Amino acid sequence: MSSEDPDELRRRLKQMTVLQAVTTRILSALDPEAVLSGVLDSLPQLLTYETADIRVDDALLEQHTVTRTLLSGLVEAAVPLVSRGRSLGALEITLTAPLDHDDLEIVEQLAATAAVALQNAYLYQETQRLATTDSLTGLSNYRHFHELLELEVQRARRMRYAVGLLAIDLDHFKLINDRHGHPAGDGALQCVAELLRSSLRRTDVVGRVGGEEFAVILPGDGLDQVAVVGEKLRRAVEALPPVAGGSTSRVTPVTLSIGGASLLPEELDKQALIASADRALYEAKRHGRNQVRLSRQLE
Repeated sequence: MSSEDPDELRRRLKQMTVLQAVTTRILSALDPEAVLSGVLDSLPQLLTYETADIRVDDALLEQHTVTRTLLSGLVEAAVPLVSRGRSLGALEITLTAPLDHDDLEIVEQLAATAAVALQNAYLYQETQRLATTDSLTGLSNYRHFHELLELEVQRARRMRYAVGLLAIDLDHFKLINDRHGHPAGDGALQCVAELLRSSLRRTDVVGRVGGEEFAVILPGDGLDQVAVVGEKLRRAVEALPPVAGGSTSRVTPVTLSIGGASLLPEELDKQALIASADRALYEAKRHGRNQVRLSRQLE
């Protein structure tokens, strides 16, 4: 078909318009899934094909489009998603006939843009993760935990439910470091963090809010429920093997002191909730550690 054919020119113009629009859309996406869906949603406007999918796989080594004829007679084209010399995956399309030169160029431009957008989205997500996550334990860090607590308090006031809070200290943490070394201390923190995370509901939020300090948000929990969760966590950590090794033959048990508080929606205030849990934690430590104290026990 002549390149001056009016129908063909209109089709090419439409392709360029669609490509420009999808480029703007996916380059502004911060979620990898939004990038992938943007590419696949635009594809029917660019060419006629049977099936299409994106395989995300950074182990793919191909840097150029590969086509092959299937037993069914269909043609499969695998267009690599390459950004900065790194293959992130491939756009895989099955067609009734091979792509002509112009259509292949359009699809390869789309794939190149998708690769850049995908890498940008990955970098953004990693930056967000580092900004909100404690690097040692993988839990929410101090800032992120307090942001989540503020959001939970606002939601609870609006939807009229209580919020529970546990303030947690790893007992004698300095002793663990002094006796067994800082790597052993880090290991104890990681072990406790994983146990806390695996012992809680998906709706609960646990964070590392200090050196050996943790905290847990318990949406919807009154003080009796807070007490049950606190004791469950205390017992689970108490059952962990003691820390051994280092410059001493002695072992050091791993235990928690826990303070629990809960406020009803009509009295709910972030700072008041934190203060109540902290006071209860202080009492748990003052009375010998390895125990749960509740804010009502201070009244």
